Amino acid sequence: MSSLDVSYNLVAKEEVPDATEIELAGFHPDEAASRESLEYRQAHAPDLFLGAYIPESPPSAHSGNPLSTRKLIGYVVATMSSSPTVTEASMKEHIPVSKGGITVVIHSVCVHPDYQKKGVAIDLLREYLARLEKDAPPEVKSVHLICHEELLELYRKAGFELVGKSPVVHGPREWFEMKYDLPSKADAAQRQLEIPTEALAALLKPSSTRGSAPAPRRFTSFPSIQDLVTDDSSTGGQSNRYKIVCPREGCRSVILLPGVAKLVEAAAVELDSPKDPPPPNVLAPLPSPPETMEWWLVTPNPMRFENIGFSKSVNTPGGILKMLSCADCDLGPLGYSEIRSTEFWVACSRVAYRE
Repeated sequence: MSSLDVSYNLVAKEEVPDATEIELAGFHPDEAASRESLEYRQAHAPDLFLGAYIPESPPSAHSGNPLSTRKLIGYVVATMSSSPTVTEASMKEHIPVSKGGITVVIHSVCVHPDYQKKGVAIDLLREYLARLEKDAPPEVKSVHLICHEELLELYRKAGFELVGKSPVVHGPREWFEMKYDLPSKADAAQRQLEIPTEALAALLKPSSTRGSAPAPRRFTSFPSIQDLVTDDSSTGGQSNRYKIVCPREGCRSVILLPGVAKLVEAAAVELDSPKDPPPPNVLAPLPSPPETMEWWLVTPNPMRFENIGFSKSVNTPGGILKMLSCADCDLGPLGYSEIRSTEFWVACSRVAYRE
């Protein structure tokens, strides 16, 4: 997740020159799209040209707009194709849905060199896909792109699957095609939490591990974070020594068994909504980004939890997240996960611990 103050909006016609500069800085000269190509895509498929922006103050005259207070630092640009795969023709021509377009073909995912390796690209991709899932017409079945081998992992993290080597020739290097299948509206409603039905059943089952169990301890009752961990020889890291349970008195549902979560110090994340803050006497306040804090990292899927609940997708300053809560009493947020991520983050200070 990016630590920058990033917002997302469609790229305006006046901002195409800025996008062109980013394109030329990010691609080999034989691969970079021309300004004319970007102008064509913005004119014919403006809803598929999404930018990542940071605030720019004072306003500058860049992009020909002296009132602009946003700075373009990256973008995703695409057009529609009538082909179910990436072809030479689909790289050049936009076929709208009204004329048979069924596939979103992404041409560029590009971030300005000054803002690379800050999580901008993966957050931008997830925002782009979330918007398509919400707004794409039912005729649109999938999203495709081609990339070089070193970027395969980035797109896998965003949810794409490898199709194979692409026959498209564009520049001197080999390309690989990847795809992302868009769920139907019925499927999207059915998998609102984006977790398999059998996983939900297991996660939401009532806990039978409360009753006369020993009273749990608060995070602040431990002299040191090291009192909460044990060395994990399988990973070389440290995992939770105790059961992790809901901190609400009268609930105490078991969330994680010992040895499941890895202790990680990472940047804080804004989890709480100012409109609906959690009870301060139950959930500890969290530091503000970019301060760091202790997290329990759970991978690779939610079945590692004994009980956990997931919110609907929430737009936050750090991106689109799902908030984690106690599945029994709905107390939260206790942590978060990113859209389609295999990592689940639980705030050490917002849960309780017991033998």
